[in-house]
Amino acid sequence: MYPYLLYQDDFEVDNPLGSKAGADKISGVYLSFALLPDSKISKLENIRTCCYTKSSDISHGNNSNFMPLINVLKDLEEFGVNVPSRDGNIQVHLLLAAVTGDNLGLNSILGFVKSFSANHFCRKCNCSKSVMQIQVKEDHTKLRNNENYSEAVDKNDVFETGVKENCVFNIIKSFNIIDNVTCDIMHDIFEGIAHYELCDILNYLIFKQKYFSLSLFNARKRSFDYGPEDNKNKTVDVKIQHIMKKKLKMSASEMKCFLHFLPLIIGDLVPTDNNVWIFLQLLLKLVETALLPSFTETILIEFRSLIAEHHQTYLNIFGGNLKPKHHFILHYITTIKKLGPIKKLWSMRFEAKHKENKNYANTITSRKNILLSLAIKSNYQFAYNISLKTIFEKPLDTACDEGTLINFTTYDAWTHIPCCKKNLCNFTHIFSLNVVLLNCTRYKIGTILATRNDHKDVSVFEIRYIFLENEENIFLVCIKLDILEIDSHIDCFVISQNNDNISYDIIEVCDVTSPPLHLIHLPNEKVVVKLKTPFY
Repeated sequence: MYPYLLYQDDFEVDNPLGSKAGADKISGVYLSFALLPDSKISKLENIRTCCYTKSSDISHGNNSNFMPLINVLKDLEEFGVNVPSRDGNIQVHLLLAAVTGDNLGLNSILGFVKSFSANHFCRKCNCSKSVMQIQVKEDHTKLRNNENYSEAVDKNDVFETGVKENCVFNIIKSFNIIDNVTCDIMHDIFEGIAHYELCDILNYLIFKQKYFSLSLFNARKRSFDYGPEDNKNKTVDVKIQHIMKKKLKMSASEMKCFLHFLPLIIGDLVPTDNNVWIFLQLLLKLVETALLPSFTETILIEFRSLIAEHHQTYLNIFGGNLKPKHHFILHYITTIKKLGPIKKLWSMRFEAKHKENKNYANTITSRKNILLSLAIKSNYQFAYNISLKTIFEKPLDTACDEGTLINFTTYDAWTHIPCCKKNLCNFTHIFSLNVVLLNCTRYKIGTILATRNDHKDVSVFEIRYIFLENEENIFLVCIKLDILEIDSHIDCFVISQNNDNISYDIIEVCDVTSPPLHLIHLPNEKVVVKLKTPFY
């Protein structure tokens, strides 16, 4: 038995600003195996296209639109597929673990009301809209279950239940709409509450308290050192109309980067005890926790309390009502308990698959049967990837150069790193590299890494040398950086600039769990390192 995820979303293959915008709007359904390592899930070739339909055809009903696909999925579950192995063919049965996507798309294909102004728009509970606007904790008594869902289908009253029809995917044995408690961090947070809340925060700090001007904020944001990994996610200047309309001009990736570095950009200009700044720290902690690669029962308890505190603080400081996406976050704990880490469910990589299809469409001049053309292109690409065996490639790879063979008798670095010579001198072939790729992540000389011991103490290192042994084992020779203090105001480690006592450590690449980091020089002359999820 092997579980998989289905994802559904609409995309436009023609110019959305053109005279026929929406004429070729397509609904794509993709398949992904959630049990693959993160580095494999993120690769677009490991996201398979299941089917394409015209978005306008969905208006004819989910049953007629998705039944051909559902029949195939039922066969995969009942009869499985033969997979060759060393011990002969193995019969693998594929089980539909969950259907995921953005909130509007899921409400549409799963048979719930499509309007989020409706009285009962949530797929997971039956709370009313008026309750959701002030709700800070999940109400377990209102969660949908098999009994009340069946009653809602029979009642056929969308206003009272939020259910339009029985979910068409329920005829698949492994699937149950009640257990399909998927969520999407990308749309809920990075294209949702982060926009509302950051606009309120910036409005308060800039225009009400006048801690700094909008022009100074934009100047600092432009000149900030985002590092080589995040420099591509720089955002345009924030304008007054963006703040007033509560919609910053940022993609989800740009918002993720902006949120991460915002305390460093303006932290020295805001008092430590400011209530709005404390709320910003709550928002950042909520985001970091939601992106964790694994959870314990203790973390889940803390996460539940954090969500409640965040929502209540937002109501207390800014007033008004909570938005629908605030409500969806209340169900995150339930989702994690049923389906595991919620980052594996988000739309980020699936939406990147849209770009691949758009590129295909741009090379096709005909629109006579664009669905068939895209399906053929997708299958050709899949066959090509299988022939290259890129799906099963090793997680370790080298890049940028072929490496320099080290002569033990003449290599000058040994005089500076005796620990390295002691540990590596028994190997027959040692190459010095500038860059190494591990699980699609680039580590190079000068990259900052963080490690944590059994006591949860954090150490920070800078890569000085990268050695490849016998074309297989990678060793990172790093210097340990001295941590002066933890600056809780901006959630960073302050690093000593005194390099008198340098100590070297060897870190094997297989032990690296930290994303690439970099040293950040702040306006107050501090040098800091800010950790990233999944390290938290």
